[in-house]
Amino acid sequence: MDDVDTLGLRLAAIAAGQIAGFEPSLWTKLPDSRGPRVLLSDEERSLVVSLIPDSDVPAAQTEAVACAVLRSLLPETQIGFPQILATVRAPDELTEDDRTYEVQVSDPLAGTPATLEAFADSQQLVSALADFLADLHNSDTGAVADAGLVVHDSAELREQLLADLDRAADTGLVPAVLLQRWEDALENVSTWRFLPCPIHAALAPEAIRVEDERITSVSDFFRFRVGDPAADVAAVSTFVEGSHYEHFLDRYRQQRDIKDAGLQARAELLAELAVLDWLLLAVDTEDETAKSDAVALLNSLAEVATADAEQPRHAQPYEFTDRHEALADDSATHDGSAPVPGPAADTPAEDTPADDEPGTASPGVPAPDRQPRVEPQVQRSSGPETFRPAAAPAPFDEGISADVPTERIMDVDEQLQTPDERPEKS
Repeated sequence: MDDVDTLGLRLAAIAAGQIAGFEPSLWTKLPDSRGPRVLLSDEERSLVVSLIPDSDVPAAQTEAVACAVLRSLLPETQIGFPQILATVRAPDELTEDDRTYEVQVSDPLAGTPATLEAFADSQQLVSALADFLADLHNSDTGAVADAGLVVHDSAELREQLLADLDRAADTGLVPAVLLQRWEDALENVSTWRFLPCPIHAALAPEAIRVEDERITSVSDFFRFRVGDPAADVAAVSTFVEGSHYEHFLDRYRQQRDIKDAGLQARAELLAELAVLDWLLLAVDTEDETAKSDAVALLNSLAEVATADAEQPRHAQPYEFTDRHEALADDSATHDGSAPVPGPAADTPAEDTPADDEPGTASPGVPAPDRQPRVEPQVQRSSGPETFRPAAAPAPFDEGISADVPTERIMDVDEQLQTPDERPEKS
């Protein structure tokens, strides 16, 4: 039996000591690039045990708070969120490295991680995603601020983007056509006239679990905050494409309570600025390989932007004509969709300057951190394969332990035996 098996058994023993009445007899390792995770079962109940490095503990704590807030914001949703049952400091001898860890015990999430193919094959699944995000974006911002989570207003978000653009320009590595394109987009004041709302802010297929063309659970809420809904829409654009993306936008707009004419323009901008994030990260970490890759991506985007700018229809970069009212005539084609809100109820006041957009921050809320943008679907490292496409997660339903290979849990005394002394797997 190898070291991974030994770690799994020790995590099982720790979990059994944290949850009263839980005596696991089956376990299996779960696929997760972030760290060791095991699924435990006593044949009546299943639990997931995760080993979290101390560097990731703040994110895990943020997600725990976020999910508690989400359950209050969306009390009628059928979608599940992570539920942490217990946390405990891991013994120093649990692993062979010098890092310290926390052991986290949680309920398993129903469903299997979504894939690009799942969204490409199912418009129903795309509709479910649009409905979930619309419900999330329609929810109350006050509860997020009251929980001490990050709150941004629209003026602050725009200023952050401008500051990042200035930093990138100072590197001398960003093509002029991109600097001009992005500056024009940021100076289009009408695009930035929006009301911030609760957002996921780290949406990706692996955060979404599905079953029978419906969303069963959503995770990875470690960046949950009040911010720009376009950040989530931009993330969706990275894994929902073509006509399905257009369907997503149509469905989402119909479900929103507030009209946001600049939403699509901001989403397109944020998707492009993800490349800028890669560059700034490489510069900050002095990763020359990553910087070279980022520059290559910027140059490729510059070629597209140059060709795009030569087209008459793009005389005004990111100019977006809202199609919200037109969708009202076609709403019958979207089964189960909500009526389109009227202009009087969902249009921000015309005399509200974009730079003074009201936010929901309160004096007791910690200073907001850097606004996250689209999380690129790449793996970041200092190795030679930086920015390679990430592998799709293996489908796995945490809630069904019988569907995966298992091993019998051994007594603690047996766990401490040497590998040669341990019984064969059953």
